[in-house]
Amino acid sequence: MIHRTLRHLGALALLLAALPGQAQQIRLDPLPDAGPAEVEEARPVVPQQPAGPRLHVQGASPESRPATTADVLLPLRALEPQPGRVTSYRMEGDAPQAGFVLFLPQDFDGETLQIATQSSINVLPDRSQIRVFVNGRAIGTATLENFDSVRAVSLPVPPGLLKAGRNLVRIEARQTHRVFCGADASFSLWTDIVLDQSGVRLGSQSFDTNPLGFLAAVAAQAARGQALRVHGTGAADRATTIAPVIAQVEGAFGGTPPRISFEDYYSVGTTPPALARVAELPLGTSPPGGYEFRRGSDGAIVMAVDPTAYERLAEVLAEAVPQNGTEQGLPDLPLGRYVTFGELGFDGLQGHGRYIREGAEFRLPWDWLLLASQRADLALNYRFDTGLPEGALLLVKVNGTTVQLLPLDDPETAGQTLPPLPIRFRASLLQPGVNRVDFEALVPGDPPDRACEPRANPVFEVLDSTQIFVPDSPLMSRPGLGRTLAHLRQEGLSISENAKQTLPAGLLLQLAAVFRGHQGTERAPSGLDPQLTLATPADLGLIEGPLADRYSADLLHALTRVSAPAVATAPVAAWDRVNEGNWLSALLRLDRIAALPDRLREGVTSMWRGDEPDLPEWLADRSAQALLFQPDMSRPDRVWLVVGPRAMPETIVESLAATHRRVDGPKGQVSVLTGEGIWDSWVSPDQPLQLHEPLTLANARAVAGNYATTRPQDYVLVFITITLCSAFVAMLIAILMRRRRP
Repeated sequence: MIHRTLRHLGALALLLAALPGQAQQIRLDPLPDAGPAEVEEARPVVPQQPAGPRLHVQGASPESRPATTADVLLPLRALEPQPGRVTSYRMEGDAPQAGFVLFLPQDFDGETLQIATQSSINVLPDRSQIRVFVNGRAIGTATLENFDSVRAVSLPVPPGLLKAGRNLVRIEARQTHRVFCGADASFSLWTDIVLDQSGVRLGSQSFDTNPLGFLAAVAAQAARGQALRVHGTGAADRATTIAPVIAQVEGAFGGTPPRISFEDYYSVGTTPPALARVAELPLGTSPPGGYEFRRGSDGAIVMAVDPTAYERLAEVLAEAVPQNGTEQGLPDLPLGRYVTFGELGFDGLQGHGRYIREGAEFRLPWDWLLLASQRADLALNYRFDTGLPEGALLLVKVNGTTVQLLPLDDPETAGQTLPPLPIRFRASLLQPGVNRVDFEALVPGDPPDRACEPRANPVFEVLDSTQIFVPDSPLMSRPGLGRTLAHLRQEGLSISENAKQTLPAGLLLQLAAVFRGHQGTERAPSGLDPQLTLATPADLGLIEGPLADRYSADLLHALTRVSAPAVATAPVAAWDRVNEGNWLSALLRLDRIAALPDRLREGVTSMWRGDEPDLPEWLADRSAQALLFQPDMSRPDRVWLVVGPRAMPETIVESLAATHRRVDGPKGQVSVLTGEGIWDSWVSPDQPLQLHEPLTLANARAVAGNYATTRPQDYVLVFITITLCSAFVAMLIAILMRRRRP
C-alpha cells in the first residue's frame, strides 16, 4: 500500500514538473544610485530586504527602457460622471451631448481618435449618428449601428489639434426610434460611449519621465480599472500627507478621482503591468528637490518622492498642466440686475428631438436667502420651428418647478423670433449654490407609429439675449450640508478608528480630491471651519448632537435595511368604489370618523411646523448605501459621512463628484445615498436662521419675511398675544366707562 502511494506521488510530481508554469515574481526596482548594469531579472527567490525601495534610474541607456512596446490607450474621462458607471457613459434621448477630457503627455500630430459605442436595439441606424468635436473643431461622424456588441470607429484628428494636457472632446448624438415617434419613444433611445476603449492609442514610449507623462499614465491606468499604487512604509498618516498630490491629479483630469491603494515596498506585480505608481523614499535617499520621475523595470512611470515633499510636488504638477481653455466651471450670477445668458457663458440653447431638456446652470452665493414673496424675472427670447404637430409644448422650469407653459404649435408665430416674454416666478424657488433653469419640450409623434422624419431645424431656440434677474438679499444663511461641503477642504477630512479597520484607506484620499477647493462663493466671510469625519454604522453611538442622540437607531436601520419596505394597501371592495364620490357615505364611515382627530392634528402640525415630516417618518421608507448628516445645527461645520455595510466606495465618490454641477446634491441635515446613486435629503423644520450683517431699515423687510416663512409659529404667537392684549385693554376701557356713567 505504501509503495503504491509513493509511485502515485512520484507520477504526480513528474506531471507537475512537465506542465508549463511560472513562479510568482516580486518586482524590485534598482536603488536610486544604482546603474543599469546592476539591474537583473527577478528570480523566484526571496531576496534580502534592503534599506529602501529599488527604483530604476531615469536614463538614456537601452537597458533602462521598458521591455514591452505595446500600445497604450489614453482614454476619455467624462466631465460629468454618472454614478454607477465607471467605464462607460450613457447618452439618452433624441439629441444628447456630452463632454469628455482626453489627457495627453505631449503634443501629437497625425493621430486618430477611437470612439467605441453600443446602442439600444431601438435605434434606427439610417437616421442615427454621432458627431465628434475635439477642442471645438469637428473631426468626423459615425453611424450608430452597434447593437449586439461594442465596436469602435477611428476618426483622424487634424494636425496640431491635440495638445499636451487637457483636451476637450464633445460628442453630439442624433438618435431616431426605428418604430415609434414621440416623447415616449425618446426614453428608449440610448448609446453607451465605452470609455475604457475610447481615446488615443499611443506607444508606451510616449510616456516621458516627467509630470505630464506621469499624469497621462495614471489616466490610462484608471481606465483599466487599476488603482494607483502607493508603495511605502505603511505609516498611518500616509493618506494625509499624499492628499495634495492626489487632489492635483483629480484636478488635472476632472471627473472622478482614481482609486488609490497603499502597498509595502515589496509586493507582487499587477497584471497587466502598472503604467504609473508612487514610491515613498526613506530618509537619506531622497533626490535633490525631494522628488524625481523615473521609469521602473516594468516600464511604469515611477514618482519617487520624499514624504515631506508632497506639498511642493503638488505645485509642480499644477504648473506642468497647460491651460488649454478646457477648464469649465459654473458661472456666478450677479445679483440685483438683469444678466443675459451670453454674459453667463451660454451661446444660446437649441432643442432637437421629441423630448427635449436643455438647461442653463449657475451659482448663487451661499449667504443669499429669500424665502418670502419676492419675485425673480426671466425675460425669455426664443423662437420655435414651423410645422410642429398640434399639442407641442415648451415648459420653463426653475429647479424642477414649472413656472411657464408655452405652446409650440401656433402657425402664426412659428419660425420667427418672438418679443421678450416676461416670466415672473417666486425667488424662493432658487437656492444658495447650484441652480438650473430648464426648457423642456414635448413634441407628439406625427404619426406616432412610424419612425420620425428628420428635422433640419431645431424645435426651439433660446437666444443668448435672454435675461434673468435675481433680487439681492440680506447676508443670511441656514445650517445645511450643502453650505458646509462647499467650504470643505482636504485638511478638514478625518476618519474614525472603526472606519480605518473596515474601509479602504484610499477612500479618504478620493474624498480629499473631490473636496479639493471651494465650490461656491459668499459675499462675507463664512466663519466656517468645516470638518467631515468618515465613519461606519458602529460609530453612530459615539456621535454627539441632538440628531444622533434621538435618531441613531433610525439612521442605523436605514443603513442596514436591504431595501425600502413596500407599503401594503388593503383591497378596496367594489361597492366602496361605487360610493367613493358620495359625500354622505364618506361622512358616515366609522373608520374615517375615527381618523378625523389624527388628521386634524396633522393639519395643525403642518400649519405650525411646515410640510416636512419628522426624521423617523422620513427614514421609514428609505434604504441608504451611505448617509451624510449634521448631528448638531448649532455646530453646522461638523458633518459625518457614514458608509453602510453594502456600499461601494466608488459609488460614493462618483456621486459626490457629480454633485458639484447638480441641483440635487446633499442639503438639509440628513442626506441618504439611494441605490440609484442619488442623494435624497431631509431638511429639518427647526432650521435656525443666521444674519451675517447688522439689521437696518433697508434689509428689515427681507429679514422679517425670511423669519416669518421659516418660523410662522413665532409670528402667530406674537399676533395672538397682541390680539389678546388689545382685547383685554378694550374690555378694561369698556368696564371703566360703564362705571363712570350715572
